[in-house]
Amino acid sequence: MINAAPMITSNSRRLRLLAPALAALAMATIFAGAAAARPQTQAAAPQAQPAPAPPQGQPGPTPPQGQPGPFPGRPAPPLPVSGYHIIRKIPIAGSGGWDYLNEDSDTGRLFISRGTHIQALDLALGLVTGDIPDTQGVHGVALAPEFGRGFTSNGGTASVTIFDLKTLAKIGEAKTDPGTDAIIYDPASKRVFTMNGRSGTATAIDAATGAVAGTIALGGRPEFPAAD
Repeated sequence: MINAAPMITSNSRRLRLLAPALAALAMATIFAGAAAARPQTQAAAPQAQPAPAPPQGQPGPTPPQGQPGPFPGRPAPPLPVSGYHIIRKIPIAGSGGWDYLNEDSDTGRLFISRGTHIQALDLALGLVTGDIPDTQGVHGVALAPEFGRGFTSNGGTASVTIFDLKTLAKIGEAKTDPGTDAIIYDPASKRVFTMNGRSGTATAIDAATGAVAGTIALGGRPEFPAAD
């Protein structure tokens, strides 16, 4: 005959020992289920902060090509004031195109090349008061006030017309190389120089006598010179 009392006692002892572990497992299961049932919440995306405005008087950052700038709707900064502005407009009649201009400060005249002739504009009156004809293909005018002479560069005839600054009458002519374009007077050497673009040369003319002093081979196509 088997005695069941010790077995029952032993099983009861085992149940008492396992009870705390079973309770902890049950609580863990409950908490895990609650966490699974709770709706998932996503972290809010950080909001983009506006770009800081540039310091006053300084331009803002330049956006990459094809992208808008960091300050949409903001007007562009004004351009710096240069001080140049129109004070008067003088209508000029007559035929011919336009090229170089030159002012005679002693007489207050502005010489305007018009392709086949030169117009003399009185700046005080705002009127054309003189004309120098027969300057085919003229580009510009050089002035030698100390000799009372003016010089025109005639590209059409490869020549220079010499005229009186007071009367505007022709007083001589000098030959140049083909392609006569810009012209300038050099007070240091007292010579007039023409730039002969098609020939790649410069012609030097004695301003006092009107005689050709020499020709300089420059190469290329010389355009406008400067005297220092």
